Amino acid sequence: MKKVLLAGSSHTRFFYPFVKRSLEGVAIVSKLPYDAGRTDEILDSLHDWPLEGQDVVHLYSGHRDLMLDNNGRPVITPEEFRSNLQKIISMISSRTDARVVLSNVPPVSEAILAEDGDRNHRIMSYNGIIYEIAGEFEIPVHDFWGFVLNHHDREGLYLDGLHFRRELYREFAESLSDFLTGLLCTT
Repeated sequence: MKKVLLAGSSHTRFFYPFVKRSLEGVAIVSKLPYDAGRTDEILDSLHDWPLEGQDVVHLYSGHRDLMLDNNGRPVITPEEFRSNLQKIISMISSRTDARVVLSNVPPVSEAILAEDGDRNHRIMSYNGIIYEIAGEFEIPVHDFWGFVLNHHDREGLYLDGLHFRRELYREFAESLSDFLTGLLCTT
């Protein structure tokens, strides 16, 4: 049976049970026992990740990196994010032959934008970096941003402006599971 490891921030924790259920009989799906966090935090914990024996490692990260610090600057600058993501992918690839897959960062709600009007622009910028690095390493990206944008009542999807209602995570997990199944067939 194929093995899939999901690593990421809080969104991963919410869609994990649905991905696990969707891939039942196709792959054994596990996740880190903690949220992976920002890219600098990932670099600090990556040596503990259970990468051996995995066929696919799905990574979701970036939103916590682009949040603003007390001085109004991203906690992890775009340049640091790019460098960290390159290091993360290189480190994963040095420890396993698993296929690395990224998901980009979804948009936030209007309520969040009322407090941080530039957040979705920063998300698009960091998503651009994700696509750039994915191209550099020839790894696929599952489009979380586009998935959310394709819903008509986007505001009704959010619990708190950042996290989504259970139904969206279920639908996203189905989309991600289909994406991963296609990759598992080629690994």
